[in-house]
Amino acid sequence: MSNWRGMLGRFWTDANWQLVEVLTNPAKVTLLFMALLVLLWGLPLLMPVSKNWIKQRKFLNRMLILVLVLYWLTISPLGAAALTYPLTTALPADLGQPADAIVVLTRNRRDEGRRYETAIDLYLQGRSPRIFVTTEGNLEDAANLLQARGLPLSILSATNCARTTKDEAETAATILGPQGVETIILITDPAHLRRATLTFEGYGFAVIPHAETAPIPDARRSLLALREYPALVSYLLLGRFRPESPNALRNPAPEQLEKVEARECAIAPSAS
Repeated sequence: MSNWRGMLGRFWTDANWQLVEVLTNPAKVTLLFMALLVLLWGLPLLMPVSKNWIKQRKFLNRMLILVLVLYWLTISPLGAAALTYPLTTALPADLGQPADAIVVLTRNRRDEGRRYETAIDLYLQGRSPRIFVTTEGNLEDAANLLQARGLPLSILSATNCARTTKDEAETAATILGPQGVETIILITDPAHLRRATLTFEGYGFAVIPHAETAPIPDARRSLLALREYPALVSYLLLGRFRPESPNALRNPAPEQLEKVEARECAIAPSAS
């Protein structure tokens, strides 16, 4: 069952990210709809069609125009704000309280904003003594930022075994939990913050959500928010807000500890 869940999660993640990439280009989307409209009206010139097709063509024409209008409304500044707002309300406020670790979640490069700089700023404010990131490539980026600011690499660690939010929470719990990390400042973009918070809380962390608010285009912001709604439902149905082991933070399952060790998931930056 767990393998099936993992395969479904990976498929869903890859498929909806590909869809987001397509839909965040308004010019290409509009050209596609215009091409479809031209095809609908030009088809009778290319081949014989029935009278019933003429009626269907009018209906399809209206539907295409309606969908295009809805798309432009969705990616407008108003649409982006309306879609993001429900995902960011009712989250615990970051009131400046200390934490055992700052956990920085991975996003597509164009959506990451300044989250690693933000993590370092929080460290310098004395909010936490360590930073944990969730991919090897971003570990290198964070290490470079630390070196540029004259800070020790010893405060930084990561996992290289995470592809989904669930992976990030599970590996973070398995690596950090036995080290005594219980309270974390969780950094990600606003749309992702609710699902990420619920997932990490499911593994036993006390989470202080901290949104990375670097500006991104409205189309991108809308679609990042829009993909979160089915993602929240899928995580709920897959039980990812309530893992099988309720004490995964303090007592990770032996098989999970073995998997993390065998895959060498826990990594740290090179001193060179």
